[in-house]
Amino acid sequence: MIAARTRAAIVAATVAATALLVGVGSALAADGGQVWTSAGCGSCHTLNVTGSSARIGPNLDELAPTALQVGTQVRSGSGSMPSFATKLTSDQIDALAAFVAANAGRLPGMKAIAGTIVPTATGPLPPAAPWVFSLQVKLAKLGLFSGPQTGVFGPVTTAAVVAFQTKAGLTADGKWGPASQAALDKAASAGKVVASAATATSTAATATASTTRVASSTVLPAPAAWVQSLQTKLAKLGYFSGPVTGVLGPVTQAAVKTFQANAGLAADGKWGPASQGALEKALAAKTG
Repeated sequence: MIAARTRAAIVAATVAATALLVGVGSALAADGGQVWTSAGCGSCHTLNVTGSSARIGPNLDELAPTALQVGTQVRSGSGSMPSFATKLTSDQIDALAAFVAANAGRLPGMKAIAGTIVPTATGPLPPAAPWVFSLQVKLAKLGLFSGPQTGVFGPVTTAAVVAFQTKAGLTADGKWGPASQAALDKAASAGKVVASAATATSTAATATASTTRVASSTVLPAPAAWVQSLQTKLAKLGYFSGPVTGVLGPVTQAAVKTFQANAGLAADGKWGPASQGALEKALAAKTG
């Protein structure tokens, strides 16, 4: 979705599109996660929370684009990516942009943040507020906001707030209050987002409990030659970038699902004759 260019160049080229995202009012009725799936975004891009690990387009978890950047790119297209302006409604593009901005950078297996992010304003935009401008400036310094600093709490700012709240271990509801402000002040002093001590303790406890359960009740299967071959072939096609272990784990299954979806098959993560035939055909087309 986002072409390989610097963020500064993207913002400079897309400032004119700001009104499309800031002034949409209550139009974000579509579900961004559903739009992601129906539009086939996972066949080209990596976004951990969706299980997609395709490498045809930029890795969105590494790029961490803003809603403004995503929305503009989807509308205009660039390079090998076509414009979706005639394929998706404006509401769907806005919801997709909010979904990607809110979820980019999250870890595999984490629950996705809902793609429907309703802005605080409907109808005419409210006047700029100094506290919102300050919020945008601080979020920008943390790398979570790169849209124009307007002082208006619209969907772009809401998406940035959700991303900040997620990283800070707060309820990611896009609403600003004392807890979020305290976390932001702490992050501004540290120069990075710091999860609360309670959240860190809870996360560590959960991880320890999970590790204990795995160690006591789960035994990894032995490596299989056919899985090693599958991983190698999927890697050649850009669907798999993990280590070739020979174990059909969640990373490999995510790659399988992405490949199946791109091949027009049922994306169930199960490997069979139809998937194998499609894989061999894809390899032949790549090397032919």
